[in-house]
This record gives sequence, structure tokens and C-alpha cells, in this order.
Amino acid sequence: MIVCAPTGAGKTLIAEYAVERALAAGERVIYTAPIKALSNQKFRDFTARFPGRTGILTGDVSIRPEAPLVIMTTEIYRNRLLEDPDRTFAQTIIFDEIHYLSDQERGTVWEESLIFTPPGARILCLSATIPNLDPFHGWLRALRDEPVRAVATDVRPVPLRQFLFLKGIGAVSWEAVGRGFSHIPERIGRNAATVRLLREVADKGHLPCLHFAFSRRRCEDVAQTAAQVAPVDPGRARALSRLYRRLVRRYDLGDHAEAVRMGRLVERGAAYHHAGLLPSLKEIVERCFTTGALPWLAATETFAMGINMPAATVIFDEVTRYNGVSVEFLSPRDYQQMSGRAGRRGMDTEGHVWVQVDPRDADPAPLRRALLGPPEPIVSRLNLGYATLLELRQRHGEAAEEVIGRSFAVFCHHTGKGGSRPDPWRAEMAARTRVLRELGYLQGESLTPKALFALRVSGH
Repeated sequence: MIVCAPTGAGKTLIAEYAVERALAAGERVIYTAPIKALSNQKFRDFTARFPGRTGILTGDVSIRPEAPLVIMTTEIYRNRLLEDPDRTFAQTIIFDEIHYLSDQERGTVWEESLIFTPPGARILCLSATIPNLDPFHGWLRALRDEPVRAVATDVRPVPLRQFLFLKGIGAVSWEAVGRGFSHIPERIGRNAATVRLLREVADKGHLPCLHFAFSRRRCEDVAQTAAQVAPVDPGRARALSRLYRRLVRRYDLGDHAEAVRMGRLVERGAAYHHAGLLPSLKEIVERCFTTGALPWLAATETFAMGINMPAATVIFDEVTRYNGVSVEFLSPRDYQQMSGRAGRRGMDTEGHVWVQVDPRDADPAPLRRALLGPPEPIVSRLNLGYATLLELRQRHGEAAEEVIGRSFAVFCHHTGKGGSRPDPWRAEMAARTRVLRELGYLQGESLTPKALFALRVSGH
């Protein structure tokens, strides 16, 4: 089953029902997630609901990995599936954030996981954005060779109000995106603009607020600014401090310098969350924000990936980020994923999204595409890496080519072009197989001891 609905529309409820039904029947469930923060949250939620029957397996944590319900990152599921498919088998597999299949770096993991999941397992795929749902649905039906139902809606339970905040002038209409910003005379610094925006959000009472910034240092700077500009009242500060100290004692972080520094921010109503924090400290911050007591949280974009921690307001510190090679605008999917955190179901009549824009480097055309354009379709990122080819040869022998032929890319190639031209993946697979033979990893159709050693290194 594929469920595609906006953030906050209730996709999690369907997953919870699938888990409850499977466990009641004595079956095993694997819940995969793209990031550790989401895995940790699901583990907490399901442990509260199914105590003693929930486990977790990530790169940082292993708790009851053989439990009836196991939460794991998708990479670990893929690796375990290839290494020991019988031991990994579960009757129900839930793929949260299935649109990650289109991720440039990690998408191949999702696609391989779907391809290699054994027949007989029920699959539930969840996503907020699948523009090309029909071809993806068709591929999954063909891949599983069984009926697959798709359910989709674009209705948000909590509508969003979106605002542009130009550094140097304040709030402007969205029509300004089309006109450009050369007419704006006043310009102020980045921090001064952030102070003005934070005060405006605080004065309107649109809290809690999730502020997305795209570097670790900037997250910390924003949290410091929020703590100084709009600190909480003394009563709330004491309650936050008690909650934080209790969690710090539980995780034995009382003497850790970062935990002490974070504590000073938390008691003033602010915190930050990024990959540079200790996993246990990240979980403490997540728990503080989940309670609704923490009004300000600065976080990198991974915090938006499926974590059920909505806020009344979302702020974008900027609309560009460094991708490791160059600075680029946010994609429409990323923008919608992050802005979708605004608006708490059952608590807010509407969510508020503020987008900070610096007129000095805002090109109206790509800005308009990022903020107003449709999300990108899912595309195949299956990487015919050498490790993948060796795994396929080991498990399927000469039939490895047929397995690759089941990819989303090949499906789209045939359905979109009739399959009359040669498949491009065949030439790539043949070339890489020749390299493996020349380097002594393959002898005939069999893997050499060198290849078996390489697979163990890759798997672990």
C-alpha cells in the first residue's frame, strides 16, 4: 500500500494500525526510517504503546533487535536483507519517507530494499510528496506481482499562511517574488533581521517556533539570539530547567560541556539540534520540544524528515544552502517538507511560515520555483556499484541481470518508451562486471575469496 498525504494528515495512524494488526496476529514488523532522529522517536512512541515488544537498530543504538517490532534505518534494513534475508524476514515492512528513493546520495538504498524484500511480505510506503504517483504505483505492482493500493490526498488538515521577510524592510507580499527586490532601499545585517523576525513571531504569540538553519554554527547562533530576544517567563523557565535536568541525569550527561551549555539555553526557552550533537543530547532536545514547553528550536533540515514534532510557526533562515559542492536553492520538495511542520493538528487553526530573503542575493526566478513550484517527481537512483553487483552475483548467479531489470528506472524506460531501444543499464552492468573479472573478484560466474572478503567489508 502507498499512502501519500501532506504532513499532519494522519499517515502515521495507518502505520500504527498496520503494526497493531500484525502484532496481534503474532507476526513480525520492521519499520524503516531515513534518519536516526525519526527512528528514535518511533522507538519511543511504539515502546510506550507496545512495551517489551519494540526494538531499535541504528548505527548508534541496538536495543532488542530480535523483537517482534523493530525500528531501523533503511540502510541497516538493506544490509541485513542482503546478508541474511531469512533472519531479516518480516510479514510487514513500513517504509517511512519513501520519496527518499529519489535522493541523489542515498536513494539506491530505498530502491534496493524494495527490490530485495522477499515475496510474501506486506509493504506500506508513506510519503508527503509523490507527484508521479501513477508510475511509482505501477512499478510497485509489477515488482511485487500482487495488488498494491494507492491512497493520496493534497488537503492539509491545518492550512498554512506563508510570509516573506525581507532583510532590510520586513514582511512583504508574495507578489514581490515576481517583481524582484531592486526597489528596496534599506538593508540591514543578517542578525539584526533575525532579531526583528523573532520579535514579531513572539509578539504575535505564534509559538512554539521551529527555525531551520543550514549549518551547525548558524543553528547555535539562532538559538542564542532567540534566548536573548524572547526568553520565557520565570515560571516556565523553572519547569523547563527541571525537565531538562531530569533527562540529563537519565542519560548521564551531567558533566558534559555541551549538555551544560545547552541547559543554559533551554532554561531561557531555546535549543538547537544538528548532527554534531551527541545522540543522547539530541534525544533530550527532541523530548523537550515534543512536550510543547520549549518555544524556540533551531535545527538543520533533517529535523523535518518525518519527525512528528510540529510547531505553530516555521522560519527559514534562508532559501539557499551549501550541498557540499555549491550553493543552491532549496528544492520545492524540501521546502514543502520543512514548511509542513507548521500548524499543530487539533491546536492551531492555521500554521505560519516565514521565509527570510536577502535581496542582495535573491534571484526571483529560482526563488519562485523553490517556494511556489510543484515538488519534483521521484526518479530512480539505483547505483550499479561493484558491491551491489557482487551481492547480486552471490545470491542470484546469472539471474542477477534480471534483478537489476526490476528497477524503477527500467520500468519507466519500458513503459515510457516502449522498450524498443537497448536498456542503458545493461551496458553499465556489463562494463563493471568486466572490471570485476579483470581484478580477480569473479571467476566464471563464481565469487572468489577476495570478493567474499570485500562483501563483508562493505556490509559492515
